[in-house]
Amino acid sequence: MSNLSYTKEFFLLAVNGKGGIPLLKETGIYACLLAGGLIELIGAGMVSKDEKGRLVVTKEFDETFMYLFPLYERIASAKKSPKATALLFESKQLKELITAVRDTLIAKDFKDELTNQGLFKNKTKYISKPEVVREIIEKINGQFFGDEPLDKKTVCLVAMLEASGLTRDYFGKIDAKLLKEQLKELENSDAGILANELIEHTTAMFATLAAVTVAVT
Repeated sequence: MSNLSYTKEFFLLAVNGKGGIPLLKETGIYACLLAGGLIELIGAGMVSKDEKGRLVVTKEFDETFMYLFPLYERIASAKKSPKATALLFESKQLKELITAVRDTLIAKDFKDELTNQGLFKNKTKYISKPEVVREIIEKINGQFFGDEPLDKKTVCLVAMLEASGLTRDYFGKIDAKLLKEQLKELENSDAGILANELIEHTTAMFATLAAVTVAVT
């Protein structure tokens, strides 16, 4: 799974067994996807924040990150450079981002097709392949509870799971608590600082998404 970004891995874990986003957690999940994608764009040098905290495009788009193009385009096309804390997304724009992430995963065969899932039995949805989900969880267990080296991508992924309320969906009560504690212990490390920045963006975006409703998965 080393070829998957933490935003993609998070999306794979966020989609439920019916091919949808859990209704009660959707705002937090969407906020994490936006924040994760933004941190990835910043990390890749395509976007940066100026001295006033406004987002500016600093490099041409790298097609390796096609799943984040709607987010890049949103920043690039803004008449006035937006602050990360005020990066407003309308339903259509958010849908485009989520669809881009989903379609990339489908193309790479990380998802299974579910047919006849609509009211009139003509809608196709996609669920994350169990073996893919299992491998992601095993990676988290190996790095947080085993002897495997801990990397920034996994720390960011766990931070996103915690912020979105998904941790308990994959870990028992005790392990979920331990993950939260370890994140706190890591807060002064390079990985922890990156994760904290991601969570700060998630919190800000949660507020801007409060009135947005999306159904794409």
